[in-house]
Amino acid sequence: MIYLDILLTISFLGLQLWRVSDYREANPTVAGSCYVGSILPAIAIVLLIMARRAISKDEKLVKSTDRLR
Repeated sequence: MIYLDILLTISFLGLQLWRVSDYREANPTVAGSCYVGSILPAIAIVLLIMARRAISKDEKLVKSTDRLR
């Protein structure tokens, strides 16, 4: 599920950047930066990767304790 979430987050990030660039081309007089909001999905991807590593470590720990029984 984490890999699916990473894939969906990456596709959302790409769609968001694409839509913002199209909007900026259509409205050149708009001032400000819309790219600040693009940081949050990137942070989410990093956190998902860290969660996958922690889950993997927990699974290895459970497997090692099963061998001791």
